[in-house]
Amino acid sequence: WDGEWFRCATRDDGRWIGTRENTEGRIYLNPQTWATLSDAAGVHRADAAWQSVKAHLLAPMGPLLLAPAYTEPDAGIGYITRYAPGLRENGGVYMHAAAWALGAACKRKDVEAAERIWRSVSPPRRCAAGSDGGDGVRRYQAEPYVTPGNVDGPASALPGRAGWTWYTGSAAWLNRVSLEWVLGIRPVWTREGTGLLIDPCPLPSLGQVDVTRTWRGLAVRVRFDAREYSAAMPARLTVNGAQVEGGVLRADDFPEGGAIDVRVDWGLRTRPALGRPAAASGRTKA
Repeated sequence: WDGEWFRCATRDDGRWIGTRENTEGRIYLNPQTWATLSDAAGVHRADAAWQSVKAHLLAPMGPLLLAPAYTEPDAGIGYITRYAPGLRENGGVYMHAAAWALGAACKRKDVEAAERIWRSVSPPRRCAAGSDGGDGVRRYQAEPYVTPGNVDGPASALPGRAGWTWYTGSAAWLNRVSLEWVLGIRPVWTREGTGLLIDPCPLPSLGQVDVTRTWRGLAVRVRFDAREYSAAMPARLTVNGAQVEGGVLRADDFPEGGAIDVRVDWGLRTRPALGRPAAASGRTKA
């Protein structure tokens, strides 16, 4: 622990990497987000680390892997320092880590940060008219319909430029985090056994959500209005027309191969519908 965030690693000689004492690479993203995702940190340190992420690492093009970027190669750290400042792992947005940051924001129920991260990493939004000062497509320089592997950070000569598109690892992580943490439909293991947790942390901009996930041979359809979401209020679930206690579905409670219809609300009045409903789907089994 470094006082406001978690350090990253040590060199062979024992000197710390990712500490306030460093002039470059002072803070790394992964130690902070995984403090939340892993439950390995105490509440106060995890809270402080997350505040440091928001203060130092959330950039218009996405969550930076580290900051400030290295300007000189450092053999004691490795190849990331040989990239130009702001490029790839050297102070750029690395999409695996950005997806984990999105998951951490949702686990913390920080809807504002989750919305900010989602908007910053979504290729269609980055390329939309009016983004990046009205020059989104020209600045992004990549296909607006696939997830990139990385995006140049603010220290780059071309900040906001995407690279390594069609990178299946980052696309898979962003899909999983979006389904399991933003929409909140994820397998869990509890003392009572396995189940499917329904616990959304939705972005208000999603509006009406209708998503279906295949789980243990069951088609689980989940519907809610993202604009109703309130972190201060527990989600209320109606499953196949009946209200249920808790947010975990058990496969044994449903006939094999059957369908499950889940409606989620937070006790707030639904606002007027805005345009067409947002839809998503996932087919991961767990």
